[in-house]
Amino acid sequence: MKRSILVVVVILSVANIASADTFDAGGANEFTIDFVNISGDSGDLGSLAAGVEVLSTWMDGSDTINSSGVYGICGTADAANIPGSRFGSISWTDSAGDLWLFGGNGYDGAGGLGLLNDLWKIEVVPNHPPVADAGDDQAVYVCIDRLAEVKLNGSDSNDIDGDELSYYWSWMIDGEIYDATGVAPTIELPVGEYIIELVVNDGIEDSEPNEVVVTVIDSIGLLDILADYIIGLDLHPGIENRLLAKIDTAFAK
Repeated sequence: MKRSILVVVVILSVANIASADTFDAGGANEFTIDFVNISGDSGDLGSLAAGVEVLSTWMDGSDTINSSGVYGICGTADAANIPGSRFGSISWTDSAGDLWLFGGNGYDGAGGLGLLNDLWKIEVVPNHPPVADAGDDQAVYVCIDRLAEVKLNGSDSNDIDGDELSYYWSWMIDGEIYDATGVAPTIELPVGEYIIELVVNDGIEDSEPNEVVVTVIDSIGLLDILADYIIGLDLHPGIENRLLAKIDTAFAK
């Protein structure tokens, strides 16, 4: 005995629907559509829930219609490769989460239109955050102008993906924030101890901050160190006394 199958297709036009309208589909089911009206071409729908903000992000692909494909080398992944515009293709996701796309009617690599027989694997590669390295702690001495030149070094920072890094350094002096950029900037600091923070960015996300401690020592502290060094040399008393006298004179200045 043959069985008859009745297929009912319900087509709803949303061109002039007000928010929260209800439609009767033959009395068996009701469909309620809530959306926020937005200005745009016919068929554009802003949101399926009244009052919900719509955030749209263009992630990849061409911004023009009927785009040709970029195939590259078969079997070799490349970020520049992209399927051409098409319809009627078959797609699925494998157990690893990669998207596969086969065939359809569309444009090949030369811009020709027709039935396609290509198979694409579209792999989503997660970004790894970069790692900042602000270098070793430093101790430096002030110059005549009571400031010390400090050479920072973030060259050991790295990114496992090989992305180019940008560098942002920051520190505080008397409650005020100072900053510098670049892999190895030279800065000036007065006497004191400073925690200088480095954050690097790979063009996608920031690293965790890394710190270097810079201690700027007054020249008097340097003279103290020099005096202790002279005493430790076990020189002839006369020579030692003359050298220490010169240090005392420098202290007096």
